[in-house]
Amino acid sequence: MLRAARELGDRKCAYLHLFNHYFPTQGWDGPFDRALAQGMKNNFNGSVVLNGYSRDVESAERDIRDGLGDAVAFGKLAISNPDLPERMRESAALAEWDATQFYGDGQKGYNDYLAITRKRMTIGPT
Repeated sequence: MLRAARELGDRKCAYLHLFNHYFPTQGWDGPFDRALAQGMKNNFNGSVVLNGYSRDVESAERDIRDGLGDAVAFGKLAISNPDLPERMRESAALAEWDATQFYGDGQKGYNDYLAITRKRMTIGPT
């Protein structure tokens, strides 16, 4: 895996996307451990996008602060929270997703998730 990261970096790949599908149940203690992720980042010599955190925003933020990656990709969490960056900034509650609506043919889906309520500002005299 380290050699693959180095070879992709040498070929000027735009970024390296590391998906730890063990994270929701094992964190960095599974087969894809923290040392492997760090080694791949070090060998890639470019931007690394981390994925697999499910709803664990705190761990994702910690790993970015610790330099394990440069960005985090949230798939289902971003779909079910169209204002995810704002929710993260405000530590607002995260909406649950309904996986039965993903990639389907029905009328319900991506546009049915609501943003958090915001105060409306009035411009001009009140």
